[in-house]
Amino acid sequence: MKIFWNERGITALPLSYRVRIKQALQMVAKNYNQYKNTMLELTFVSSDEMCKFNFHHRQKNEPTDVLSFPMIPMNSHISKANMSLSEESVVRVSPTKRRDLGQRPILGDIIICVDVAEEQAKEYNHSLERELAFLAVHGILHILGYDHDNPESEEKMLQAQKEVLEKVGLPR
Repeated sequence: MKIFWNERGITALPLSYRVRIKQALQMVAKNYNQYKNTMLELTFVSSDEMCKFNFHHRQKNEPTDVLSFPMIPMNSHISKANMSLSEESVVRVSPTKRRDLGQRPILGDIIICVDVAEEQAKEYNHSLERELAFLAVHGILHILGYDHDNPESEEKMLQAQKEVLEKVGLPR
């Protein structure tokens, strides 16, 4: 999986964060072999920027920690609820980047609010790096059809997140 990393309106994140977060996302993609040759857009934004995204897509005038936008074809792993976004709602890969990738399909887009992640890292008493990796993994799992709308599905998602984060050295 090719991951495009963007930072909009925030101070640049340390390179070590980039490496660990990409490792975690790659690990998730390896578990779904059919998605290993896809691309994913990962964007980190400020509270102000996330507030705009959240209002546009969910009509909520407040920042949230992570938003996910799947772009993969419907299959048994993907819930129909996640596929209701319009084409205009998706952050797009630039034409230059797309040319470099040929026909590699877009798995989806994940947008993470660094300001909210900082607050949550303090609340849960762990590092910002761990919180950002958690949110990235949470986002890609949503793209792949995981959800937390009932206790059973929430437990499956939490277990998948825990396993990945432990494997990349970011346990809780």
